[in-house]
Amino acid sequence: TTPRSKAATVTTAAATEISQLLTSTQSLDLLPYTDDSRRRGGKACDLHESIPLGDVKQERMSVLDGFKVEVCRNMEQVHDRKVCPFYHNHRDRRRYPITYEPEQCSQHFDIDTCVMGCDKGDDCGKCHSRLELLYHPTIFRQRFCATWPNIANCVRAGHCAFAHDRSEINGKMFTEDQEATRGIEFFVNHFKTLWCPYGVQHDWHRCYYAHTYQDCRRSPALGYGSEPCPYWSKSRVWAEYSSRCPNSHRCPYSHGSKEQLYHPSYYKTMPC
Repeated sequence: TTPRSKAATVTTAAATEISQLLTSTQSLDLLPYTDDSRRRGGKACDLHESIPLGDVKQERMSVLDGFKVEVCRNMEQVHDRKVCPFYHNHRDRRRYPITYEPEQCSQHFDIDTCVMGCDKGDDCGKCHSRLELLYHPTIFRQRFCATWPNIANCVRAGHCAFAHDRSEINGKMFTEDQEATRGIEFFVNHFKTLWCPYGVQHDWHRCYYAHTYQDCRRSPALGYGSEPCPYWSKSRVWAEYSSRCPNSHRCPYSHGSKEQLYHPSYYKTMPC
């Protein structure tokens, strides 16, 4: 048997398994946030819906309810303001209840001052501090703490805005079985369809999660084909998703190499 015929046999077997899997493919929830929107405090991108307040685990609600909401009464005493549950200035304060969007206020954001620089004050519909942004229900504990898995090094401990274990993650994650199995079904239907929850530096190419728009995949259950989109390949690297293609997430073609290479009709149809 020649190497070429062996490759063809493997390819045919993989294609048969993929075709069987397609009948049971279920639609996945698409990506909750872009990395860019997380850094800027932006909205969930137009592909997806943000996580509603009711989805935040109830045992964590006390952190959202009370942390940095009331003024500290020990201002004159020397103490660690970072772990103090009370606020000390506008940069350290959170408004509650939360009626503002997870976006930075253009007039006043994360400024270390006792004077409010926003004309709307507490009536503003956007975040005035990094704490208001990180502890917003749609942002809170969507990613792991930068100290993970060595969480004993986290100075905020239970008040941390990031998750310390899988049970605290408020976003979507693959199951441990999915991550361990890594069969054809996983790579065709799930690989790179969720945004990465890991904050520590790691190899993006080996990671099962998406990190940028070039790295992400829409669920193949949406029905797009494996042919590359003519608009996507010519778009700007850091452009918003909706501006890369006029059809946005409804485009019938593949957006980027990941969507094409791992498409059910394309995956493992050619030898490496």
